[in-house]
Amino acid sequence: MAKTLWLLRHAKAVSSAGGSDFERPLSDEGRAQAKRLGERVKDQNITFDIVLSSPAVRARETAEVVLQVAGLQVLITYDDRIYEANSPKLQDVISEIDDAKDMTLVVGHNPAIEELLQFLTRQSKHMGTAALAKIISEETSWRQLTQTTSHLDWLAST
Repeated sequence: MAKTLWLLRHAKAVSSAGGSDFERPLSDEGRAQAKRLGERVKDQNITFDIVLSSPAVRARETAEVVLQVAGLQVLITYDDRIYEANSPKLQDVISEIDDAKDMTLVVGHNPAIEELLQFLTRQSKHMGTAALAKIISEETSWRQLTQTTSHLDWLAST
């Protein structure tokens, strides 16, 4: 079956203010963005077979809020490689997904999320905080995702 890859850039986080980048939580605006996105996911009956997320606090919180508001019971797998990843590293992570899973959500950071979107779709699109992109591939294996078989179905911002 064809694969659908959802790319989500984490919602807006507080500024570092001397703390570590990894530990930055969502701001009030970021929480509101994640809730709006969760409502959109719910309204459009979007489901995911698997959720892969950066373990950074802002990415974890984004994934958790979106799924909670959408009413989805999906296990989130936190992968250290997604934090500070580049596009090739994200491709490595995605290539390891079980091919029995057809709908995958990856929650991460820029610039890697935008770079992967551009690589797979040949389209340069800005992904602000809490932006969600839907990429459809004709491939039946996650290891096979390429530019020639993937296209951007839509891109939503909050």
